Amino acid sequence: LYLNEGFGGGATSFFSDAQQAYHPPDPAAVIQSYTPRQGEALLFHSSLMHDGGALEHGCKWIMRSEVMFELLVDE
Repeated sequence: LYLNEGFGGGATSFFSDAQQAYHPPDPAAVIQSYTPRQGEALLFHSSLMHDGGALEHGCKWIMRSEVMFELLVDE
């Protein structure tokens, strides 16, 4: 959840499997990019490779949470 405005940059990018974890982002591996706006929320499965881009100016405030669940099947 994006809490403020007044910053530049900081887009969230999602990558194909070509992007290696803990390596600099490969622009060719970006499959989607999201530019944050105050009051919006971004939901995605945490296994999807992603990163938050560098801020160009200002400070970006976010609220992060994780939803965990277990599917129970009646027998």
